[in-house]
Amino acid sequence: MAQKAGLIAVAVIVIVIIAAAAVYLASQPAPSPTPTPTPTPTPTPTKLKVAFMLPGSITDSGWNAAMYIAAQEAAKELDIEIDVSHGLGQVGVDPTFRSYAERGYKIIFGHTIGYQDSALRVAPDYKNTYFIVPDAWMLDNLPNMISIPTPIIEGAYLAGLAAAGVTKTGVVGAMDGQKYPRMLAVTEAFKAGAERGAQILGKQIKVIRDFVGVWDDVTAGREKALALIDAGADVLLFRGDGITLGGIQACSLRGVWAIGDMTDQNALAPKTILTSNITNWKVVIEKIVDLYRKGQLKGGFIEFGLADGANDIAPFYEDENLVPKVIRDEINKVRADVKAGTFKIPIILEERAW
Repeated sequence: MAQKAGLIAVAVIVIVIIAAAAVYLASQPAPSPTPTPTPTPTPTPTKLKVAFMLPGSITDSGWNAAMYIAAQEAAKELDIEIDVSHGLGQVGVDPTFRSYAERGYKIIFGHTIGYQDSALRVAPDYKNTYFIVPDAWMLDNLPNMISIPTPIIEGAYLAGLAAAGVTKTGVVGAMDGQKYPRMLAVTEAFKAGAERGAQILGKQIKVIRDFVGVWDDVTAGREKALALIDAGADVLLFRGDGITLGGIQACSLRGVWAIGDMTDQNALAPKTILTSNITNWKVVIEKIVDLYRKGQLKGGFIEFGLADGANDIAPFYEDENLVPKVIRDEINKVRADVKAGTFKIPIILEERAW
């Protein structure tokens, strides 16, 4: 009996303790919930801003169109933000350069030698922006002024080889826009290629040239080309935008060969255009952007050419068999030798008597 009473007492004590604990816990404030941290948004990387200033129409199938197409492709492939201004004319673009620099564009392509003076005036005020002008020969030692010699010399040499292969009169010609060092070099390379082609074929050849004085005048280009044709030329190489279109018209009218400029212009006149001297500006843009992102872009001259894919001639298409095989073989050999570094086409920048 005494044992039973003891057990009851223990049970009562346990119940009292449990009840007391419950009362104590009930009197305590509820624990605060652990706050969920607010995620910090990842900043969106700022795209590199690259501007392109074109003097003429983006529908010229040549100088301006080539850069416009390259810029659009580069924007997609390089993840850059681009802006293109076109139809700006050849000179007096200081305000456009300044506007782009003020808006944070770090690379500005001023796509004509005519913009050299404007770039030289503006560049010192925007030291963190690079100003790029093709064929510029005055850079004033500015660390942010860059000249890209137009990648066109090697293609002109190959075009000269082809011209020698198809001429029937023994006279071929080159028509250029303006007479300045790089354009003189284009005509000299064409002449060297034509003379080499004639040597391979064992025949005589005469190379003539003329400069229109402008780039975008279709009528002036047509008239100048007709004069070269009247002088005996039955193959003409063109270097210009509007003047090239006029030159192709003249060649179609007279039934002689034309060699297109900047882009593959075969579609403009398939029965007239033998080939085209192509400049791949996308290769140039890719390299410039890569150097900038690596912190290696500097003022000065940056050369491009056939070896890195920036210059070549277009296919002959249905006219391939009209170009003698020995000439086609020489063209392929020159390509291989240039890429291997075993052959370099001379760049003659001064005017010489022909």
